[in-house]
Amino acid sequence: MSGVEAGPSRVPRALRPFRRREYRLLVSSMAASLLATAVWLVAIVWQVIALGGGPAQLSVVAAANSGGLLLSVLVGGVAADRLGLVLCAVEAVRLAPRRARRRCGGTGRDRHRDPDDRGRPGDRGGVRPAGLRRRRPR
Repeated sequence: MSGVEAGPSRVPRALRPFRRREYRLLVSSMAASLLATAVWLVAIVWQVIALGGGPAQLSVVAAANSGGLLLSVLVGGVAADRLGLVLCAVEAVRLAPRRARRRCGGTGRDRHRDPDDRGRPGDRGGVRPAGLRRRRPR
């Protein structure tokens, strides 16, 4: 025997998603994005130093860099608070894929579903709890 087991491979549960090409691409792109963000932060520090700045100027640059995020969060928060339509639209967009998945669930077209995905706590995948089932007249 060559030392390689012929049976099913025992892959730890945490590494099972790496079997899929799409997940490997997702992880590698997120790792590249994280690395690029770290390099960007280091590059900004060295650029401020190269321009003759010190800690105070670096603080100004960092604050200006965060300004766009802060402005969009504040404006978005006010819009969501004052306009109920914004929250309704966000929820409708967020729930649309789940509704589509439930519709396709009984037809066999839902083949990309991860069997380990249990959803949120209390989510029964469209199955009603016993107390809420419709009762048929006898």
